[in-house]
Amino acid sequence: MAQERAEASGEVSVSSAAVEPEDAVSRVAAWGRAGIRVARVATSLALTAAEVSTKVSFELGAAGVGAALGSVEEYCARSTQVAASPNSRDRYAGWAQWARENRERAAERFSAAQLTALSALHAGGVVANRQLDLGQQLMEDPAELRDTWRALQQFGELIREFNAETDDASFLKLMGGLMALAQLHQAHGAINPRTASHVRAQRAMAAGEPPPPLTSDEVHRVRGLLAVKEFMEAAYGAVGMALSRLAANGRGGELDYERVLDLRTLASDERLHLAEHTGIQPEDVLYSQETSTLRCPAHYVCVDRHRCRVVVVLRGTLSVRDLLTDLTARPLRVPPHGCVHGGMFASAQELAAGPLLRAVEGAMEGNEGFALELVGHSLGGGVAALLALLWRERWPGVHAFAFGAPCVCDLPLSLALEPHVTSVCMGDDVVNRLGLGTIRDTRDAAIALASDNEVLMRCWGLGGSPPAGEEEEQWLQSVVNGLCATMQDDTKLYPPGAVFWLTQREADEAVFGRRGAASIRRMDNAAFGEILFSPAFFEDHHSPVYSATLASVIIPPAQGADAPAADATQQAV
Repeated sequence: MAQERAEASGEVSVSSAAVEPEDAVSRVAAWGRAGIRVARVATSLALTAAEVSTKVSFELGAAGVGAALGSVEEYCARSTQVAASPNSRDRYAGWAQWARENRERAAERFSAAQLTALSALHAGGVVANRQLDLGQQLMEDPAELRDTWRALQQFGELIREFNAETDDASFLKLMGGLMALAQLHQAHGAINPRTASHVRAQRAMAAGEPPPPLTSDEVHRVRGLLAVKEFMEAAYGAVGMALSRLAANGRGGELDYERVLDLRTLASDERLHLAEHTGIQPEDVLYSQETSTLRCPAHYVCVDRHRCRVVVVLRGTLSVRDLLTDLTARPLRVPPHGCVHGGMFASAQELAAGPLLRAVEGAMEGNEGFALELVGHSLGGGVAALLALLWRERWPGVHAFAFGAPCVCDLPLSLALEPHVTSVCMGDDVVNRLGLGTIRDTRDAAIALASDNEVLMRCWGLGGSPPAGEEEEQWLQSVVNGLCATMQDDTKLYPPGAVFWLTQREADEAVFGRRGAASIRRMDNAAFGEILFSPAFFEDHHSPVYSATLASVIIPPAQGADAPAADATQQAV
């Protein structure tokens, strides 16, 4: 089966799906326009109702807690006056003071929580209305509507193929196997031996060992990541940044909630927002496409005069069009390079020969001696890496910095891109491991676990803890060995270029002796060939988490003959 999939992935062009006749496209457009009108009304009503209910519930909650604490304070104040002994009076006075302070603190916390909730609703409403606007544009453009229909057909074919390979496994059976696999990951680590370097790094970190020294080239790459992280985050615009920081659960830096509630801020000029966030001049944002098309994510061309760089910034997934590019995930063989992510390579091809190319050529000609950098997060990082592949002959010094990039190329191509691509993977971010091949491996392992009730129940009983004795350890190893035989999909893709792993955990704080310290280490690309279950594997993907964690990185001293001799201590960036 794996061989058949490999042969299927060897086609350079995607399969030609049947194109709907013109009258069918017209009917879809008419239904779509009607649906969008209904969706606009429903969205407006839902947001209004949510805003009113949020205000009322928080105000009622604040009033209720305030009244309760006020009653406690009043009772204690009266009791203080009638208490028989000094000790009793002091005790009641202390309780009254506690109630008063907590009443004030509760009011502040309810107000802050209300502001956060209203900010999330407001930013979500802006995004929803923008998506409806894009949908309206799509319904008015028959050519793009046909392209979207083809993309949906291709995704549907992929889903049907995937379901046909599950051997009629039920949904509940698959879910049970996935739960058991998650317990195995917590107890044992990775299943696939090729991810052993990741497991070793995790165990070394838990044991309090510092990360290995970086070479001077690796230090240079990490400093490059630090220099462009603001560009990566700013590509999402004011709305995207607000939503990402809200979703990052406090790990992505502070957010000005009052500004989020200001519609003028969220609807501001995205080019001006990018300039403000990165510290460049507004006139140095030379070109922008602020909304995605079906195959091209939103992008900007900037000039960083302080660093003598022309920077192409590509946004990650923030629209339905971006999501369609993500989902066109069938590996595509592109001679002589190798296998790549089909949807993202199509995006890179279109960008490499379109208006972006002319904008970059003009920027490079107008800034002689400047280097060219490509920067992106998630979808943007994957497309940036493949764009570097296509442009490396035109600009031999081009370099892409990919934050949280998905699996976009096979292992040989990933290694071949090291001179031109630096990737960074945050903690347990699942997107760095997400691809059609790793999804198939995970599904096959889950079905294998679910097919044996005894193994399934014992895995559930692990509770995520390491084996208690030698016998249980041997049993666990035999289960892992059996699963390895099922996880042999040969169409797996990997993160591109030189890959670094970024962590910010208690073990890092213990190693470096600094609260909030983060560490970064070079990783084997093959270590990302398996999806590892973790409570933080979605939260770690947010762009503000990457940016904030990189700002706390401690860089180990460089090693090698070309290492800087002046700095013999670990450096806080």
